[in-house]
This record gives sequence, structure tokens and C-alpha cells, in this order.
Amino acid sequence: MKGRAVLLGDNVRDQDFSWAECCELGSSPPSMEAAKALNAMGSLLGYKVKTGDARGAYTQSRLRGAETWVALPENRWPKAWKGKYRRPVVRLILSLYGHADAGGFWEEHCEEQLLSDGFERLAEEWQGVFWHEETCSLLIVCVDDFKLAAKHQEHDAIWKSIRAVIDMDPETLGGRFLGCSHERITTTAANVHTILGTPRVSPSPTAGGAGQHAKAWGEEDASEVYKV
Repeated sequence: MKGRAVLLGDNVRDQDFSWAECCELGSSPPSMEAAKALNAMGSLLGYKVKTGDARGAYTQSRLRGAETWVALPENRWPKAWKGKYRRPVVRLILSLYGHADAGGFWEEHCEEQLLSDGFERLAEEWQGVFWHEETCSLLIVCVDDFKLAAKHQEHDAIWKSIRAVIDMDPETLGGRFLGCSHERITTTAANVHTILGTPRVSPSPTAGGAGQHAKAWGEEDASEVYKV
């Protein structure tokens, strides 16, 4: 059985028992286009894709802004509290799931750690997408899900450096990302149409040398394709 402690974000009040106002940072998940671009990069010769999960992601960052105090359920009380307190409250220090600003603080913390590890933001338009210039690697982060396209020989070192700044589970090949599972296969370019379910288009006989070249390339070249 797997469980998670969360904050009852629908019942957060201020000192006057009015609805509390948070920073409302929000978070910016990566786009599906960015994920597809990473899959394409991972199909390049010598590259592969691996995924990994951050452990208790939000709680790896500290909760900032206005102080938040919470009442713990009695089964989480230390033994010394029982019979001594009626309804004790404690200050919330970490970004607990359920707090309106938890996702934003985790995102800021995660980005800060990745930037310190040699990554840089790829573009302002593609949130959560990072480039590693030294290894020519692409990383996407969606909340606690990490997906990396890198050269075969670089993966172990990159994941090790990420784990040095972010608490991570062991990385794996494949896995779901943005709701999609991908199957990676190798085939010839001439047979890609059978995988994608589209009719095969033969080179035009009037194309001359270009058509002949396309036919030869289709017969001989091998490509790696992601099947969703």
C-alpha cells in the first residue's frame, strides 16, 4: 500500500478565520511538443532515453512566504504530546502537497539545483526543458518526472550528478511521461509506414536521380521510431 500525507488546501484560514491568500505562484509544466522533440533526439544514433522520479518532490523544497501552521492528525503526534495537548499546531516548513504554493516552490528549487549542475534553460517558451551543453543532452522535468535524452556513455554520469542535488529513485528505460507510454523499435525507413499505419509512397518514376536516390535510401537506411 502506498500513501501520501497532504495539506487540506481547501480549508486554509488566516488569523481572522477568513480564507487565506497565498502567493499563487502556480507551476509551468512542459509541453507535449517538447516531449516529442526529446523522443526524436533520443532516436539519434548513439543516444537513448531514460526516465526517473524525484522522491517526495514537493517536500524537497522549503515553504516560503506567509507562515503556515497546521494541526497534525493524532496518529502523527509524538508520544510526549499525548495527554498533554488537546489540538496542537506546528509550523509547516516544507512544501507539502495540497498547499497552493507548493508546486511553485518545488519548481523553483528543482530549477535552481539543475542550473547548479550544469544545465541551462532551453527557451523561455518551453518551461521545464533544460540543455546540458557539455554532454549535448536534453532534460525535461514535469513535476516529479524526469526524462533525459543523452548519449549512451553519458547517462550514468548525468543521473549521478542529478541525484547529488535532487533525491531521485533509480532511473529506468521507458516509462510513462505526460500520460504517454512509448515503445522504441528499430526498422528501415522503407517500413516506417507500416508502423505509423500510413500507405507507402513510392518514388515518382519522373523524379530522375532524386527519385532513385530516395528509393535507395529507403531500402538501406535504418531509423529508430517511437510508437505511442
